[in-house]
Amino acid sequence: MALTLKHARRFGVLLVAAALLPGCTDYSAVPLAPTAVLQSPVQPATYRMAAGDEIEVRQFFNPELNDRLLVRPDGKVALQLIGDYTVAGKTSEEMRTELVDLYRKQVKSPEITIVVRAFGSREVFIGGEVERAGVITFNRPVTVLRAVMEAGGFRNTARVAEVVVARRNPDGTPHIFKVNLQSFMENTDPTQDPVLEPYDVVFVPRSRIADVNLLVAQYLRENIPYSFNYDLSRVIN
Repeated sequence: MALTLKHARRFGVLLVAAALLPGCTDYSAVPLAPTAVLQSPVQPATYRMAAGDEIEVRQFFNPELNDRLLVRPDGKVALQLIGDYTVAGKTSEEMRTELVDLYRKQVKSPEITIVVRAFGSREVFIGGEVERAGVITFNRPVTVLRAVMEAGGFRNTARVAEVVVARRNPDGTPHIFKVNLQSFMENTDPTQDPVLEPYDVVFVPRSRIADVNLLVAQYLRENIPYSFNYDLSRVIN
């Protein structure tokens, strides 16, 4: 789980970008993702194909065109009669719809099913108030909370209700949103633990009380000549 130089640079740039967003000094200003992005992870439509996945394309009326394929690093597969076809970033239903249209030009009444047989390895980057920040590699779909647990869990200073996720859209533009894992763990909002996509960045900010206590540790305790052990969290709501 070592953080390579290449990954560290990418990780650092994304975190800095998230931190420099207008209004993001207070993470409550980061907008929530649309409901479609924050669907429950048990819904198949939330999973999008990625490089390294092994998929099976079944054609009921044309079994000679059945294929079991590995998604290449460029996100494509080579299909009979079709040639190179981009798979990465698509759901199984999106693929099925597109392939029916493509094969309709080649065969009569195509009926197609897409099955994911194996998930390729994928990386997400996690930092902030977790025990082991860095790169985490998975070979299956994972949610934000699962990634945090793989990173050793939350520190006591974590702002669990305002976890930030940074994602790159298909067109290259950034998409940054927050999730409330506190609501998810309290079973009040199951949509607040979305499935991560490859190369997502998860950042767990410090709690406001932790920030105050850090100020006490760095300033008052280091600059006042007498003991100052009072915990300001006791008087902060």
